[in-house]
Amino acid sequence: MPPVDEALRRLQVIPTKFAEAGGKKPKYSTQKNAVVIVDAFYLLPVKLLQACIAKLPSSNRAEDAISVYSQSQSSQSQGQSNVTHPPTGLVEVITISGIGTYTRETIEVMQVITELRTMCSRGVSFCQWMRTDVVCAVPADLQPNVKIMADMIEKKFPYDTLPGFAEDYHYSMFYNLKPPLWINDALILALCDRICSQHPTAVRYYDSLNNRSYKSALDKMSKDIIERVAPTYSVISLNSPIQFDSYSCGLFVCFKMWRHVDSKISTDMSDYGLGARRFELLRYVFEGVGSQVKQGTETES
Repeated sequence: MPPVDEALRRLQVIPTKFAEAGGKKPKYSTQKNAVVIVDAFYLLPVKLLQACIAKLPSSNRAEDAISVYSQSQSSQSQGQSNVTHPPTGLVEVITISGIGTYTRETIEVMQVITELRTMCSRGVSFCQWMRTDVVCAVPADLQPNVKIMADMIEKKFPYDTLPGFAEDYHYSMFYNLKPPLWINDALILALCDRICSQHPTAVRYYDSLNNRSYKSALDKMSKDIIERVAPTYSVISLNSPIQFDSYSCGLFVCFKMWRHVDSKISTDMSDYGLGARRFELLRYVFEGVGSQVKQGTETES
């Protein structure tokens, strides 16, 4: 697969047509001899494409899922389609008034390309942010590491698998470290993979906004985990530090849990300090190296 910047360059040449048709209402149907638009080398506007996807029934089984990234599945290698068609040879189609009719496969491929282009754009923006913002938030001795890691991530396709991790962990999960995006579940789970073997026998829950309405639900969930999986564990409620923005909740949770394993982790969660914290999380998940930046110094763990 090409690196993220090259992938974005290739995807950007695909035009988006019918920009004025974003408000149209697509209709789903099944037809036996459908007259459809084939080999459409363009994309539909995002709003219209989302409306088309929403019309498609999602009754396919997991084993019938369409794969557009890989030809490794046996049915695909034999030239067979993974699409489950309705009986009697009917084909699923989406009809858009004034534009035409598309098969389900065409709409889904358009959606995948649109999402991939968005992901590649996010990846390029992330690497630029690393080189301009993060490099200024860490001490001078760490700045080469920031640039090296940005270069390395930029050379990877978004859905390349991280070395040493399961196939579900991709380089794209790092892109959400750039504010104001929310850190995704994959990155949080990757951090858990790194530290769970050192974690004490307790279930800790934490709400970075310290919202009272969430406490009872979190407490019940924690006790349910103990009853079902680990009856010897205890439940501990945590309520600091308090998050000060609307998008850093994942970062606060990661560092709160990380500090219970390594007390040397920096406690600077100020607006300026969050840039360094984001790089520390990236480096620890990717390399297993904890770089704690405190008052201009670095400690390895």
